Amino acid sequence: MTLQQDLALHANARLVQVYIDRMVLIYPEKSQQITMSAQFSHPRSSLGDYFVAESLVSNLVHQTISNALTVPYLFIQIMERTEAGLTLVEIRAWQELGLSSGARVVAIYDEMGNSLTSDNLALAQKAQTKLYIWIVVFIVISLTLYLYQS
Repeated sequence: MTLQQDLALHANARLVQVYIDRMVLIYPEKSQQITMSAQFSHPRSSLGDYFVAESLVSNLVHQTISNALTVPYLFIQIMERTEAGLTLVEIRAWQELGLSSGARVVAIYDEMGNSLTSDNLALAQKAQTKLYIWIVVFIVISLTLYLYQS
């Protein structure tokens, strides 16, 4: 899927666009945009200082969360230094940055909006659906046992 399709599917998602030493968080649901800068880039890759970038992503995401229970889907789009493509290490590092910010699901995209983590969202949706099914089954069994004992 492309970034635009994923944004349409997940209305409460946040999009972080990564530039050289600058990140822009776009919160489509509220037409909000926040920009922060710090020196996290490296001359040959999109990520040079993991800890600075982690702090920046966390600060951006937490500025748009009104409730600790509504942690969003986070889409990270690398906008610069992708001419040769991103390495698997870079993709994984960006995913980990997103997860450490509190996001439930993180997907990475190139500057054109093509997904670099294709199975991530589908697997997360399946896991979430299974969890909901088990919760419903548990509630039904609990209510049945409660009513049977009464």
